Amino acid sequence: MASATPIGVRQDDPSPFAPEIVRRNEAVIDIVIAGSPSRLRRDTKRFGKTFIEGAAMVRGQAECFRRFPTTPAASGAAVARFASRPSRCGESG
Repeated sequence: MASATPIGVRQDDPSPFAPEIVRRNEAVIDIVIAGSPSRLRRDTKRFGKTFIEGAAMVRGQAECFRRFPTTPAASGAAVARFASRPSRCGESG
């Protein structure tokens, strides 16, 4: 399940999803970058589910961007090889 809403970031906000919806999912990705644990994060952890926060996603995207072949000499084949790699950008290999 993914969330891209800032609802739930402030302490007095409700969660953007009802607890039973969170409970039915194995993992929650919260794209919103918040300084403190959101209500959604607290609910996800309370149910023992995997939570992926927005900051981790941004770091991973930045690493992909850093490794992307953007030089003028980068051919379409180089970009295709990069895009088809089985490993994630933040991993070696």
